[in-house]
Amino acid sequence: MRPATAKSPNRSAVSLPPGAMALSHSAWAPQNPEAATDALQDAWRRLARMEAALSEATQALRDAHHALALSEARESVAWRTATRDALTGLPNRMAFEERLTAQIADHAVDRQGFCLLFVDLDGFKAVNDQHGHAAGDVALKIIGARLVHALRGEDWVSRYGGDEFVCLLPQVVQEAHAQIIVRKLMRSVAAPCRIGAVSVRLSASVGLAMFPEHADSVADLVARADRAMLTAKSQRSGLVAGARDPVAGWQRQSVKPRA
Repeated sequence: MRPATAKSPNRSAVSLPPGAMALSHSAWAPQNPEAATDALQDAWRRLARMEAALSEATQALRDAHHALALSEARESVAWRTATRDALTGLPNRMAFEERLTAQIADHAVDRQGFCLLFVDLDGFKAVNDQHGHAAGDVALKIIGARLVHALRGEDWVSRYGGDEFVCLLPQVVQEAHAQIIVRKLMRSVAAPCRIGAVSVRLSASVGLAMFPEHADSVADLVARADRAMLTAKSQRSGLVAGARDPVAGWQRQSVKPRA
């Protein structure tokens, strides 16, 4: 018969020293319940203040975004007002001269020439005199839209003032090509304009200047095209293009529009 072995002590049954359990509970229990409640309420108050501050900051950010959007919208309207013709919606003289300046700057990089057209409407004064300025305004809108439609997407049409328009053709490097485009524009302008119950007809005198053959600055290029247009108008020739002659200086070549 085997001798009885001593049982190992049950660890779970080990009793704590007297007072140890009470000490354990007292370590977790608040010594002053009222102070703990006050501390908790203060923490909640701080959290509420933080949430209120966050809410105010969020609203301030929304207000700032809204103000920025309004400012950008006003700036866009101001820019459009400054650079667009109020009647036709086309770029105005300032916008066109900025675009022409940029085009000349591009020439320094790609060394590619381009064409400038100065278009003046013949018979426009008679429309104003016979049918009133409102009819003249409608005619200007029609002609402006026709010029845009007759050209390509990369070309620029601007109302330069009164019944004058300018067209920038950045991809046209040969005068012969420019003359073909001008004849197309002249046919478009010459089509009848229906204004209310009346139909009016206008025609165009066009001056043509090539960059850099005829001029190499904004002011000179516009002046050359303008003078060519005035020559075309006085000669009733439709189109006049400038050609540089080293001996005789500036000469004018009249080009009759083809039917």
